[in-house]
Amino acid sequence: LSYFSSHIDACKESSAIAIITEWDEFKDYNWEQIYNMVLKPAKVFDGRNILNKKQIEDIGFELYALGN
Repeated sequence: LSYFSSHIDACKESSAIAIITEWDEFKDYNWEQIYNMVLKPAKVFDGRNILNKKQIEDIGFELYALGN
């Protein structure tokens, strides 16, 4: 397990991103910037269905909506 001081640092060269809370801050992330720094294929697991599926997929992510 690794800890980072920012979400940007945590996302660099990651294989996947998992959102497990419904915090609004995730909606405001610069997902295009994040897409450019993660490993491809880029995957997001949205455990709370808080992200805009079309917007995230249009950037290039594979989005897996898991929660309510």
